[in-house]
Amino acid sequence: ALRKWNAVFSVVMTAVLFGILHMSVVQGISAAAAGIVLCIFYVRRKSVGLNILAHSIYNSMVFGLAMLIY
Repeated sequence: ALRKWNAVFSVVMTAVLFGILHMSVVQGISAAAAGIVLCIFYVRRKSVGLNILAHSIYNSMVFGLAMLIY
């Protein structure tokens, strides 16, 4: 059980730090949420390949939406 809680703590803390590093409240919240998803991908697959792909797709979608709005 302790190992599970250590993983949960690690995922949450990594996501929070990922959000803080974006230095914007709005971007920080969405980055933290994305960070949780990316951490879960890694914990389940033990590979960063899916994370790189998911991060690229996410950034492309956000960039595309920003271009449509502005």
